[in-house]
Amino acid sequence: MTNRPILIVIFLFITLLLGLVSLLPKYQDLKISQLKIKEMQAETKQWEEYFSNLEKTSQELEKYKDVLSKLDSAIPNELSLPSIYNFFQKTSSQSGLFLKEIGSVTTVPIDQISEIKGHSLTISLSGSYLSLKNFLSTLEKSARFFEIESISFSAPQKTGEALIFNLRIKAYSY
Repeated sequence: MTNRPILIVIFLFITLLLGLVSLLPKYQDLKISQLKIKEMQAETKQWEEYFSNLEKTSQELEKYKDVLSKLDSAIPNELSLPSIYNFFQKTSSQSGLFLKEIGSVTTVPIDQISEIKGHSLTISLSGSYLSLKNFLSTLEKSARFFEIESISFSAPQKTGEALIFNLRIKAYSY
């Protein structure tokens, strides 16, 4: 009879030991899951901060919406030849010049790093010097960024004829 309590204690100890051994993998899985949850929470917090910063930046850019739209019109994504031709036709006639000819456009990248491209074209105008001055002033004030590379002129062959101006103009786009 004295062996019976010892056997019960041994069986209880073995049962407890087997229970602990069988629960140990589940406990390790629980710890691993808790670590993954903490990592995901940290990642979620980083994403929340990132989106919060994006929202702040968006609100900050909203303050400069007018300036950014002017910049976008100054250097558009793509050169639209019909709109450029129309602009020069309208601007020259408003300035008192006659647009005689628009030459072909040559496109050259500004540098290897930048995506900005320069587009050079020549236009031929006829009119007075004062009209040319008005035309250049209008170009300078336009929302679009134009750069006058060169101006040449020729005197009229007959008295009373208008001066002929040849301008090399550069426009930019992305």
